Amino acid sequence: MLTQLELRKIRKIIIKSWRRERKNKFETYCLMWARVRKQKDRRRRRCIAKLYRIEQERKLRTGELKLTA
Repeated sequence: MLTQLELRKIRKIIIKSWRRERKNKFETYCLMWARVRKQKDRRRRRCIAKLYRIEQERKLRTGELKLTA
């Protein structure tokens, strides 16, 4: 039979471990979304650069943009 003090200590340890587990789960969840967001930003930047190049080529072909060297 455990004393009240021992029970309290065990309960405290269990609660701490639960909190730690929840915190770790939340942190990994946030990291996952941070990675997704980073990937989306990278993709968006690449797409914008590609669209800019296409627009510049179109302007060169139509004569709107002059090449200066």
